[in-house]
Amino acid sequence: MQITIHRGSETIGGSCVEVGSGATRLIVDLGLPLFGTHREPLDHNQLRRQSVEEFAKGWLPSAG
Repeated sequence: MQITIHRGSETIGGSCVEVGSGATRLIVDLGLPLFGTHREPLDHNQLRRQSVEEFAKGWLPSAG
């Protein structure tokens, strides 16, 4: 079993933790950060307007 912390280990909010074994992967914690990349407050309303595909590109770990 492998546990991967993709982000959020040094912040409050925005965590993304993956547990994997063999070819199976499971995201067990997916939070949104409180701030954007330039420390500005993150606009969560803007994120809600994104399609699932747009959201996944920016916030979910890659499949490979």
